[in-house]
Amino acid sequence: MHETIISRLARAYERDRLGHCLLLTGGGGNGAYHVAVRLAQMFLCPSWDEPNGCQTCQNIGKLNHPDLSVLSPLPPRFGEGSSSGTPDAEPVSTTLSEDLFAPLNVGANWKITSEQADRLITWAWQTPWQAPRKVAIVAEADFITELIAPKLLKTLEEPPPAVTFLLITSRPQNLLPTVRSRCQVVPIPPLTEDEIVRILVEHGADEGDARSAAMLANGDVWVAQSLTRAGAEGTRRNAYSLIETALDPKKKPVHIFDLCRKLLAPPEGKTRWLPSEEAAIVGEITRWMAWGLRNILVNLEESSEVPEELRSIFPSAKRIGFARLFSWLDEVDRIHEMSIRNVSAMPALFALAMYLRDDRRVFRETDGSEIAAFPSLTWWPSL
Repeated sequence: MHETIISRLARAYERDRLGHCLLLTGGGGNGAYHVAVRLAQMFLCPSWDEPNGCQTCQNIGKLNHPDLSVLSPLPPRFGEGSSSGTPDAEPVSTTLSEDLFAPLNVGANWKITSEQADRLITWAWQTPWQAPRKVAIVAEADFITELIAPKLLKTLEEPPPAVTFLLITSRPQNLLPTVRSRCQVVPIPPLTEDEIVRILVEHGADEGDARSAAMLANGDVWVAQSLTRAGAEGTRRNAYSLIETALDPKKKPVHIFDLCRKLLAPPEGKTRWLPSEEAAIVGEITRWMAWGLRNILVNLEESSEVPEELRSIFPSAKRIGFARLFSWLDEVDRIHEMSIRNVSAMPALFALAMYLRDDRRVFRETDGSEIAAFPSLTWWPSL
């Protein structure tokens, strides 16, 4: 996995052309943490490229090596409630030690602390314990703030001998310019669909579901895992139900409103969703809507067989026509992008479902004839 990049970096290392501070962009969803660990094995173990890996490489894979350190953001008040006298396990490091492809649920209010930076600098200047070198992985490096950066900049610019820093982020644009300028950038491309399928199946997903999720995930295994988790099948059905209802001219706005409210209803025992949770639901519904609409559009153009779960939708979609559906797909993609920024869930979902009924978006053929327009919105009774 990403063996081409790893081999290229290995050749650069052998020729002494590899920088002491690498910035791996693309994030954990693209497999950047897997690449970072493979590089750590290359730096710390002479037999790193042997099949199946030696015990040292296995330890490095679990982030358990004295010459490997991981710096990662911590939640607010981390460790304040500990009374055992032993440090609490840091959540990001713990997750990665168990699974390098696991999504990292890092909150916006998490931070890399001054104490962590001091410990890393002290550790970096110590002599290696076992290996000829030392490696420091900085997870989610865009959490390095202006308060912490001055502590690290001198070490990043003039590091101790035989120390390599691996900074990882999916948001390099958020990284401080003073930090980014000291790094050699290594873009980590998206994973292939086959790689994502293999990872998901290894994590217990059904191969068919894994294949569908991989096709939707755009090379991001974190997204693919969210699409195959428990309840994902229900989300897919909800998305297709919303498409079918939106395409049915017999459905009044009040019906669509009730469906949207049902799709966003919290489960039994939960009073309400947080705004970020509602936005995440909109994000998953729109992702599946986009997948369904793309399938329909392909079948409209190529007259190939429609997937079984979309067959009940296809006749209505065909009446609407390719041009209008394509415009709707653009709107679905736009709302999906907005969901990342905590969009107001109910208004966004309702407006998306009503999109085709807006009189301003009536498409016409080249001869001027209208393409299967809905009745005017003035026809509908008020909610």
